[in-house]
Amino acid sequence: MLETIKRPEQLQVADRESTPVVAPSRTRLWLYLTPILAVPVLLLLFALLILPTDWFLAKAGASFPYLMNTGSGANMTGMGCEVVIYGDSTAMFALNPLVIEKRTGLKTCNIADIEGETIINDTMILDQFLAKNPRPKFIVFQYTPEGMNPQALRSDPVVTRFEAVTYRMRQPHRLLSLMLLMRHPEDIFSWSEHGMLVAIESLFTKPPKHEGKPVQYRPMGQIMVGARPLLFCSYNSHADHPDKAWVNSLRSRYAIDGTTVLVDAMALPDCDPDVSYFQHELAGLIDNSITTLPVSDFYFGGRHVNMAGSLPVSNMVAEQILQHLKPTP
Repeated sequence: MLETIKRPEQLQVADRESTPVVAPSRTRLWLYLTPILAVPVLLLLFALLILPTDWFLAKAGASFPYLMNTGSGANMTGMGCEVVIYGDSTAMFALNPLVIEKRTGLKTCNIADIEGETIINDTMILDQFLAKNPRPKFIVFQYTPEGMNPQALRSDPVVTRFEAVTYRMRQPHRLLSLMLLMRHPEDIFSWSEHGMLVAIESLFTKPPKHEGKPVQYRPMGQIMVGARPLLFCSYNSHADHPDKAWVNSLRSRYAIDGTTVLVDAMALPDCDPDVSYFQHELAGLIDNSITTLPVSDFYFGGRHVNMAGSLPVSNMVAEQILQHLKPTP
């Protein structure tokens, strides 16, 4: 009987079919996975040891301009403030305590911080301030209209959370803070990666001239900016619906023991396309109304005012307080 002559491709198929499939060993699998799993864990470990230190704060001041000032209000003691201002950076730039104090006759302190603090730590800094100082007559919260829904701003690339995570990790009970932050692991791992890159760069660069000193001076709590005025609106807002439960919780938590709480939204440039939207969404929820200022009163995208814009915003808050101080007929 004649044997059938097999073609080369038939021989290759036959060889493959006859070759047993070798399953990868468990050891080889772990050798492959270990570096992948170890890198983020080691990165987080080193970050926890280095980023909360005073050395890192001094070195990273040039990269994170708000880092040295974050939580400054928590360290104030015995201030005797009758009006306390808290909120995001718009309050920190806009509300001049001297103007409010002159109009109302009430000693005023501005302990507002950046928006990232509210996203990460809610009102921790305010709580720490209140624990060390007499109860104020007024607490004024001021945020951007978008800031009335803090958690929605997590997707806004303009809003930094690095400083807030660093501040949280500098608090006692660091392990507990880490567990709480892990509810949003993207925050903690982004913090670790970014911070370690800055720490490594700092090893090969000269320290900034302001090492060991606050990056920004806050007379009476306000950061004053004489920046060049804006010529046109350029801020793309995250026009999310306000978080009514969160806004109302500010009143329920702090309008106690004789303290009056005001929750305000920052004024907007008159060219902002979302003015009417926020006026409708926030009507009846906040204590002021969304007002507009000339775009030349703003800088940096249209949410922070310069010194020219600070005066009308401060006067508006002073007027609110005066209305509450008037005796009831």
